[in-house]
Amino acid sequence: MLATIVPRHCLYEEEVQMMASCIAADIDCARICPTSAGFMASGSEFSAEVCDVCAKVCERCAEICGNHEAEHSKKCAEPCQECVEACRSMS
Repeated sequence: MLATIVPRHCLYEEEVQMMASCIAADIDCARICPTSAGFMASGSEFSAEVCDVCAKVCERCAEICGNHEAEHSKKCAEPCQECVEACRSMS
């Protein structure tokens, strides 16, 4: 789900530097979500712990993106929050 988030919209903001934390958070989500899914798919004994980390990463991303005024940032925060809820139910 979140692995498809590409922070390209953030790169087109007039003051791209103010979007740096948002871009970094998007990248972290794009890395941890498929990792978490892979642990769950394989039935790893570490699935719950990885899901817990995934929830924390996605929660931070939702917070950062949600604080920006840009519509694309608000839209990014929504699936991040959904991921938090899904991961918490798994961990």
